[in-house]
Amino acid sequence: MSAPEAMGEVTVESRWARLERLFDGAFGLTAEERVAYLASECPDDATLRDEVARMLEAHTASGGILDRGAALTPPEPLRARIVRALEDRYAVERELGTGGMATVFLARERKHARRVVLKVLHPRSAAAA
Repeated sequence: MSAPEAMGEVTVESRWARLERLFDGAFGLTAEERVAYLASECPDDATLRDEVARMLEAHTASGGILDRGAALTPPEPLRARIVRALEDRYAVERELGTGGMATVFLARERKHARRVVLKVLHPRSAAAA
């Protein structure tokens, strides 16, 4: 037991650890069993019991963003996104190659009517840059 806890103080870390332990203990129980479990584990702290109950309710509530299935439409392919984003300046002709960090396209620059190469970083590479 840490010094603040030994003196009767509750640190944020110790309260969070207790919340986590109570949540884990109550998670697989029925609603009635949860009430009894929380009452026996923290009889003198109604705030703590309510907090754990809200966490459990939020976790089991349906309709959350993580409960939804994957998008019904697949993400737009990279080439289509590049064509759409750059169509006013470049006519993308074809993909030349792709590697671990980027994809390279052959395109025609509209303003100067010349062939150019466009190198587009993959999102994970661009985010790291």
